[in-house]
Amino acid sequence: MLAIGEIAYDQLQPGRPQILGYDAKWDSRRVVHASHGGSLPAVLDKKTAERIRRLVLDVAKMVG
Repeated sequence: MLAIGEIAYDQLQPGRPQILGYDAKWDSRRVVHASHGGSLPAVLDKKTAERIRRLVLDVAKMVG
């Protein structure tokens, strides 16, 4: 399992959807590309991180 990452949307323009779509990921000419940040690994307490890991594994098992 990969590290848990966090995307921060606090730099986006007000009203813009908080979605990490194609423009934000790949189009460096777009303002939204530079308007998000994050941390890898995410800063989480151990209980929350373990809950996320369990959920991810459960979903992976369900979808095969």
